[in-house]
Amino acid sequence: MPDTLFNMIRNRQVRPNTPFLWTYARDETYGMTSSWIIGRAKTGQPLAHLKQEIKAAQQSTGFQNPSPYFDTWLTTMFGDDLGGQMIEQFGCGDAGTDCHEQIARFTVATQWVCCTRYALERLYGPNDPNGVLYPVEFAEPNCGPSDDEKTHACHGADGGWVKASQFNKAGLK
Repeated sequence: MPDTLFNMIRNRQVRPNTPFLWTYARDETYGMTSSWIIGRAKTGQPLAHLKQEIKAAQQSTGFQNPSPYFDTWLTTMFGDDLGGQMIEQFGCGDAGTDCHEQIARFTVATQWVCCTRYALERLYGPNDPNGVLYPVEFAEPNCGPSDDEKTHACHGADGGWVKASQFNKAGLK
């Protein structure tokens, strides 16, 4: 390929009227965000000044992503107005609660859905007049808090179905 798939779609370097199957897992980033908040407290990051406080909260709550630090990060990154709107949509709530779910939803929205939507709107415009886009969200659990407890559809949940290996395992022919 001459460029990334994202850039090729964005720059309209695809055959006209090509049908697209856009697949993603509902909880795409769940496995990647298990200790997300402490990464925002490293030197040079927006929450670096709260690193010891975050570590103490992790210790006292047992959560890797304790509140209110995700809400604090949203306000720091997006300002009071937009940050407030982001908190309405993705906020974590009371201090001492686990923010892993909200962080995973935020990162799926901002790192997968919004980027893909941007590229596709560049290709098709704000509407899909050709009816050639088929978005599919996979929700079949393939990961979770432990190997024995599969509660989320994480990165790669769609792979077995798209490649048909899950199709045969499910007894469908």
